[in-house]
Amino acid sequence: MQVRKAVVLAAGAGTRLRPLTYSRAKPLLPVCNEPLLSHVIRALRAAELREIAVVVSPQDNGLRAYGGDGSQWGVRLVYREQPEAKGLAHALGCARDFVADEPFVMYLSDNLFEHGVAGFVETFRASAPDAQIMLKPVPIEEAPAFGIAVLEGSRVVDLVEKPENPPSNLAITGLYAFQPTILASADAIEASDRGEYEITDAIKHCLVNGGTVMPYIANGFWEDTGNPETLLRANRTLLHHTALPMAGTLTDTTVQGTVGVGPDSIVSSCELIGPSLLGEQCRVTDSTLGPYVAVGDGCTIVGCRLSNCIVLSGCRLDGLRAGLTDSVLGEQVQVTAGPNASARLGLVVGDRSQVRLEQAP
Repeated sequence: MQVRKAVVLAAGAGTRLRPLTYSRAKPLLPVCNEPLLSHVIRALRAAELREIAVVVSPQDNGLRAYGGDGSQWGVRLVYREQPEAKGLAHALGCARDFVADEPFVMYLSDNLFEHGVAGFVETFRASAPDAQIMLKPVPIEEAPAFGIAVLEGSRVVDLVEKPENPPSNLAITGLYAFQPTILASADAIEASDRGEYEITDAIKHCLVNGGTVMPYIANGFWEDTGNPETLLRANRTLLHHTALPMAGTLTDTTVQGTVGVGPDSIVSSCELIGPSLLGEQCRVTDSTLGPYVAVGDGCTIVGCRLSNCIVLSGCRLDGLRAGLTDSVLGEQVQVTAGPNASARLGLVVGDRSQVRLEQAP
């Protein structure tokens, strides 16, 4: 079976990542200095899915401008608008004309998979079920936080949303493959108690009407980047699994572990602890960076200690000797500490914000 299309759902408001998502769409937040949307498109391209529709909100928040026509990744991107946030099945319906009568893959844009999606897609091509779901085993005590799949033999027979007593530990991730008939199932369902048309209800409708739903068990990591904590966790994970080239200039600086420094960046009198990544045209002096730090392009860092941080481009950090940790900073943020400040900071700060730390009286 030929499969050449994918639908990427990217219309979510990203409320749990505010204030970062007030000025950008959630899929434009970086992990390992690369926007989530880029990670997703590269994974789809590697699976030979070159026709991709991105479902966006009316506000868009930069997605069309960033993605363009997709040529930078060697794919063709088109965009479809979801006028209201009415759930994943509703979002899929907004790409109905793009799907037409072909099988396709649906990818939630805030999900990352260690081994990409090529194996998943190849299995779907070979077996051609009505639907296929990427599942990931999780500790059974954590299963109530997820949608859970119930299997009989090699088939999915039920899906249960956040069960109090989970019937399995197989969590539903953000990757699906469908025959075009799923659109009829999406049309047939009612809104859930939260007023949304759920993709799990559409799949259950498919099951009730004799459809075949197959599982695909993910190997390696799966990260869902829905809030600052999970975004930082995904950043830590990808830093471990990404080549980090050294192209900048280091002077009187020690390096422990795997560290990447981008072109035209200058680091002096520092300690760099990997895995960590510094973008292009940065200036870092008298600081300790790492582990698990990703700093965007054009940042200036003086007299600071950073660990487990994502710092977007154009930031200036000064005097944070007590430490900045477990933090995500938007673009062009300035954070400075007075000479007597001694508190370690953990911040989630939106674009172009200014923070100054003074010693408490």
